[in-house]
Amino acid sequence: FNMGVVVVLAVSLMVGLAARAPPPHLIVAVGDDLGTYDVGAYRGGKIPTPTLDSLVKDGLMMDTFYVYQICSPSRSALIVGRYPFHVAQTLPEGFHAIDRRFKTIPDILKLAPTPYRSYHTGKWHMGFYNTTYTPMGRGFDESFSFLCAIHNVTHWNQWGGFTTTTACTGSDLWASGGSRTPGPQIGQTGTYSAELFGSATVDFVLSHAAKYPKTPMYLHAEYFVPHAPTSPGPPEKYMPAMAMELTDRTRANYTGMVVALDSALGNLTAVLKSTGMWDNTVMVLFGDNGGAVPDGGRNWPLRGCKWTQWEGGVRMTAVWAGGALPSAARGIRSSALSSVADVLPTLANFAGLDPSTLNALNPEAPVPLDGVSLLKFISDPLHTPSPRTEVLIDGSGWTQTPQLHGPDDVCNRNVTAHPTGLAWHDYTSSQNYRLPNETQAAAATCAASCCLTTNCTGWAVTRPKLERHPCVAGEPCCWHVNGGSLSTSADTGSFSGQSRSQPPSPVPPGAVASGAIRVGDWKLIVKESKYPDWYAAPEDPPAVALAIARSFCKLSATQPFPPATAPACSPYCLFNLAEDPCEMTNLATKNAAQLGLLLGRLAELSKRPVPFDSCLPDCTAAMACGVSKSHYSGFFGPYFPPSDGV
Repeated sequence: FNMGVVVVLAVSLMVGLAARAPPPHLIVAVGDDLGTYDVGAYRGGKIPTPTLDSLVKDGLMMDTFYVYQICSPSRSALIVGRYPFHVAQTLPEGFHAIDRRFKTIPDILKLAPTPYRSYHTGKWHMGFYNTTYTPMGRGFDESFSFLCAIHNVTHWNQWGGFTTTTACTGSDLWASGGSRTPGPQIGQTGTYSAELFGSATVDFVLSHAAKYPKTPMYLHAEYFVPHAPTSPGPPEKYMPAMAMELTDRTRANYTGMVVALDSALGNLTAVLKSTGMWDNTVMVLFGDNGGAVPDGGRNWPLRGCKWTQWEGGVRMTAVWAGGALPSAARGIRSSALSSVADVLPTLANFAGLDPSTLNALNPEAPVPLDGVSLLKFISDPLHTPSPRTEVLIDGSGWTQTPQLHGPDDVCNRNVTAHPTGLAWHDYTSSQNYRLPNETQAAAATCAASCCLTTNCTGWAVTRPKLERHPCVAGEPCCWHVNGGSLSTSADTGSFSGQSRSQPPSPVPPGAVASGAIRVGDWKLIVKESKYPDWYAAPEDPPAVALAIARSFCKLSATQPFPPATAPACSPYCLFNLAEDPCEMTNLATKNAAQLGLLLGRLAELSKRPVPFDSCLPDCTAAMACGVSKSHYSGFFGPYFPPSDGV
């Protein structure tokens, strides 16, 4: 009898069983415009969120999780594991979509040792002009989604309002796969969105448990609440007692919307437990961008809000939870750096894929993964550093070019002939536009041949919307699809009609036009002026708000907060977030060396723009609106060409 042999055999058996353990069910849950102050367990806010609080208590809270400042780029970055800028998916209103060469989370999970079955519910916002860009076209097996934007109660949408002066109205609710009739979902008007998508999410779990008990599930649940409109408010049952005391009705209704989100998440966790799936589930929850102050959201005491590069717009809290979460992660709060781009490789790692092989699984992708797997960190967060040391928050001051399915414009200029792309920037009637390295004479020749003779039928690219504009005599507009390049001197250029200021040495001249990056404890913002203040929650007495700020912002007992002034970044803000997490002290003029290092890194990471797929100039808003009425009973859906319900 050899005891050593027995031990070896026993260990080998245990390893073998562990190796054959079923992969965990994986869930991503996203709240829309969820303020980081608006979950009780995050930073002490007053809105009752018992489900989220419980998940934080028994999960891993990572409170330095960076996203984009608005929703669609964050969602695009999430689903393909790249920085938002490298997805270039910033105009989702029906003409543009994520480049088809990127594999998505459900695509990758189908390549896991045990392939996953995937479901999408809620907000899509990543393209829909034909079926290859809808959830089913991007790897999901079943979906119950709205494709662009909806009202929380009527599910009504004024499509095209962001991209054309000719808007039309309709409904936006679409299903594919499963037991529902595919295509537009008629008869759902009046069901509050949190309940509508919450119920669909529960139905998918129940259906999966019954039909596919041996198949791992991937669930991508993107709730619309607490996104505006806040009026009318949510059903009365969701309105917390504190809402009755608020004179700010926008904030009051917003609190009820957060409660509705928490309730939907509670129903999801309950059905996972009742089906026995919870014990083998890993879930991650976060907001797609900061809370929108005009719509009731708060990120106190972080600076700014949605639409900005301040921490309040881009620094979210991610919560990892579920019965299959490593035990060492439970109950831990961490400020380790992470990005929305990290979710894909982390989930793939949980599914049994080696993260070092993920780029090989998507060789056709325009750029490699920006995300890194957090699994080793999550497995032992107290003793393992985050693999991430920097985050490209926004590189959109660099070029972004649409990849068209046909000719780029009436002059047949193509993207491959100009690999540097063309620059997005504001249109001004006094400014001239031309392609990179193109002479003024060549641009004028093109204008004479294709613009001035066709009354300028193209598009002027502006922020925040696309507009048609009349042709101006002598002004080239053949850039109409791709945007235009800066067109005075190739060295100095101009941006939005203003000269670029030359940064101090050692910053490379003209290194970057705008953007934001975090490297270690340092954060750089280039050009930011929107919502520059710190916005307390109206339900908090001043003394309570100040106490929270003093603790979080590392203030002295006598230091005033908020500061008396909140200067914009004109052009640079540099913050040491370890010492100044609330972005109060701009060090750009005092630390030129650090400024130069971050500007250089921002420029380096921003050199990899990726085309988005576009149907312009062949598809139009009129086409989308016509198909809505002729094919879908007034619902919006794929229109180039129309779909039979896929």
